[in-house]
Amino acid sequence: APSQVTIQIFDISGKRVAMLVNTSQKANVYEVQWNPTNISSGVYFGRVSVRNSNGYKTEVIKMTYMK
Repeated sequence: APSQVTIQIFDISGKRVAMLVNTSQKANVYEVQWNPTNISSGVYFGRVSVRNSNGYKTEVIKMTYMK
């Protein structure tokens, strides 16, 4: 069964700067590219959330963006 998947990018203050994915997807391997525009160099956090019949899972990764 498909799962609801979201991938979001947040700045260091917790403000969302990008929503990369917000859709229902079947289990598989996917690739997403983020081409940031109008943002400064700095630390950002990527949050991947998956919701399905088995529950809800979230992973957060820390990233550094340098122009």
